[in-house]
Amino acid sequence: MTWGQASLALMIAAGSTFIALYVTALMGRSEPEVALFRAGAAGIVLALLGRLALWILDGGVEASTNVDSPEKAAQPSGDPRAEGSADLGNGRVSQ
Repeated sequence: MTWGQASLALMIAAGSTFIALYVTALMGRSEPEVALFRAGAAGIVLALLGRLALWILDGGVEASTNVDSPEKAAQPSGDPRAEGSADLGNGRVSQ
């Protein structure tokens, strides 16, 4: 699952939670303003917990430093046997 898909899923879950908590609070004879505040706070907390869970499952800080980018792909790998690298043993360059 990509971050975009995960973000969409979290938004849907937070929105559904907000609506469910708001309606439940209204049915319990709470003031509408109080119900709105409680449901909004609970939705935000659940969304943050979901983001934290995704970050932990993706490996935390390590995952953000191991991202494959075009700049990283353009850098030489350091392996002399890699395609297009210099063969230092006999002075030739392989293609």
